Amino acid sequence: MNLSPASKKAAEDLAAFDALNPTSNSVELEFVGLVMVNGKVVQVPNRMASSLDGVAIIDWLNFTIHESTLIDSSFEKQCFSDDDFVIAYSVLLEKMLGYGITKRMPKGLNFYQKSWMLGDDYGFVCFGGQQSTILTKISGTGCTAAKHGWESRIQDFLTHKADQPRITRVDLAHDDFTGETYSVDKCSEEYDQGLFSAGGRPPNIELRGNWRNPNGKGRTVYVGARTNGKFLRVYEKGRQLGDESSEWVRIEVEMKNVDRVIPFDVLTKPGAYLAATYPAFNFLSVNQCRVETISRTAKVGYAHTLNWVKHQCGSALALVEEIEGGAGAAFDKLKRPIELKGALLIPSCDIDQTQIHNRERFVHPDMPLPEARLAVVDSMLPEPF
Repeated sequence: MNLSPASKKAAEDLAAFDALNPTSNSVELEFVGLVMVNGKVVQVPNRMASSLDGVAIIDWLNFTIHESTLIDSSFEKQCFSDDDFVIAYSVLLEKMLGYGITKRMPKGLNFYQKSWMLGDDYGFVCFGGQQSTILTKISGTGCTAAKHGWESRIQDFLTHKADQPRITRVDLAHDDFTGETYSVDKCSEEYDQGLFSAGGRPPNIELRGNWRNPNGKGRTVYVGARTNGKFLRVYEKGRQLGDESSEWVRIEVEMKNVDRVIPFDVLTKPGAYLAATYPAFNFLSVNQCRVETISRTAKVGYAHTLNWVKHQCGSALALVEEIEGGAGAAFDKLKRPIELKGALLIPSCDIDQTQIHNRERFVHPDMPLPEARLAVVDSMLPEPF
């Protein structure tokens, strides 16, 4: 990785800072058994991660932010290259997750030009192109490895600190370790009872594994399609891991921002959102939060608004952008508080719209790079627990 002299100095100082401020992961794996799989001993964990609400956990998370999140007036002149942005972002991620960016990958991912590995293969950060956004992908292993309270810190960061934040995928998982409450067989039966339908056309269902003569290798029920905004997997987790006698069943719903906006508080209330995904899961939690889909009328209304602005105000907006020196400055000068009506009114759950993107910038242009960057990072994060 070829870094500018300023970035190299920043990396050295940040390494020294990290040595004096180590992080630890308070979530431990609890192993309850050893099984043989293909001649090898495999440990089967009973608990993969802690649950904030006692119902569900976050098992995967993708979110994007705009690169302007990392361009603060105190160090904007030092961020010359993609590598400089990635170093600044690594500091933030280490504070929130307990691990940062570890190495550059040979090629980009998800249509981004460049990608970097998170932690010990815990996910990826993608940067370059894609309208100057940064994509963060945290895998199930990365969610388990993150230090306690990471969900609250990420939620606070996205809600109050980041520019143009958006959750593009989140997986919500509930574990029944005994199989007494839920099973793949019950899931299949409830599908036939219509408990996975929303009043319209029933979603697709697929059964995988040996259902006629279960052989201990695990069975799975898939409901929906991965290309849609909601996709369900119910599977025998313990048997998937190699324990043929395990009754451990996992309910896992993968949600994407396809025709829907995923609220940031899904990170701290995963059980409430999981319970509301299908009528079959109402038993999981009395408190429920639903991610509403964007209706066709809302999409048509938004398209109409864009078309009207383009033809009626396009030239004027281009002039304002030229005079103000950029689209961001022009937008800040022209925008008014959002007043959604009719077709553009999209339901949401417990979202305070007035606080999104609301933050104070650290201004001290004469401060040396490392100290300035650390001061900015500290100002963007919530108070320590």
